[in-house]
Amino acid sequence: MSYKVKLEDLKELKVTRVTSYKIYFKYKDICYMLIDESDDDACISLYKRLWVKKDRLNLVKMGSTISSGGMSQFIKDISKKRPAHLVYSNIDREFFVKKLVEMGFVSGIYDKQYKEAVGRAEIIRAEIRKLQNQVSDIYKEWRDTHGIGSKQYGIELKTKVADRVKGAKEGEWCEEYNAYYGDIHPEYGGVLTDLFSLHVGDWFTVANGWYDAYIGVNKHGDKCVVTDKSCVKLTKDKHSAYIYQGEKDEEL
Repeated sequence: MSYKVKLEDLKELKVTRVTSYKIYFKYKDICYMLIDESDDDACISLYKRLWVKKDRLNLVKMGSTISSGGMSQFIKDISKKRPAHLVYSNIDREFFVKKLVEMGFVSGIYDKQYKEAVGRAEIIRAEIRKLQNQVSDIYKEWRDTHGIGSKQYGIELKTKVADRVKGAKEGEWCEEYNAYYGDIHPEYGGVLTDLFSLHVGDWFTVANGWYDAYIGVNKHGDKCVVTDKSCVKLTKDKHSAYIYQGEKDEEL
């Protein structure tokens, strides 16, 4: 479960320390820490820092999100002379907060603006998906054959074999993305899904990348993600994606 920082006044915000993997900041005398906790997967987390003694504090986790940008993505220097070392008073606080909003860590001051921006972006993404489907139709038409070959394998048998691996259910932990299946990506909006749970022939749109794909099966009976350009076998380490679940136009 994640908890957002309610932020209404930029004047109450102060960035106190920036390193290559941490950012400390305060809002209304409450201390917070952003930290890059990436291991095999990119992950940034937000913690509240609660002092219990003069020399001791507890960290309370507010939330985590998938992101590969590191700490530098939060920092915009507004100084004109560009000093060799970062001056904290020159950090663009508005930019910093807007990045936190995009990550799903902050609510309040920019909620309405961000909702409007997401809506405009979704309109453009819908147009992109239309064009992607048109490209897909062109390639499918080009690849259409009469099915002549030296040996044919029954698709029913391969499909039955492909379902031998069962996908995780909503609420189960996903090691690949350090999140729970069913979680919604704060930036892209897709739902984290175990692709093993989909059936051969199912079409879907990958939200973190906005491309269409479907579940295919190779000659060994292994499920694969098939796009216009590739066919990638699902493995125990790579078998999840954030899938767009909004309604598409009928012509898509």
